[in-house]
Amino acid sequence: MLKLKLAGTKVTDLPCGGISVWYRGTQVLRIEDKVMTLQHGGHTSPTIMKRINRFLPKEYLVYQKVPASRSTWHISTPSGETLPFLNGMTFHLTQES
Repeated sequence: MLKLKLAGTKVTDLPCGGISVWYRGTQVLRIEDKVMTLQHGGHTSPTIMKRINRFLPKEYLVYQKVPASRSTWHISTPSGETLPFLNGMTFHLTQES
């Protein structure tokens, strides 16, 4: 079982070998059965972005373009693609992720 202390954060190992990350009542990341779901719950704070990035597979990165409004997030993928971050977006992970 993953043991970690981060303020306001709860990390749970799932029975299928996946992970669930909650920050202040919002499930910000879930990886289960090779499907990854990302959410910010309408709160696009730097802390939520840090929590998501901490647990993302290493080939992914959530970031803001500068200069930009705080609410504009993007995600880069293993293929090099950059997508706008959409609350509740999902990715199908490959074996390498």
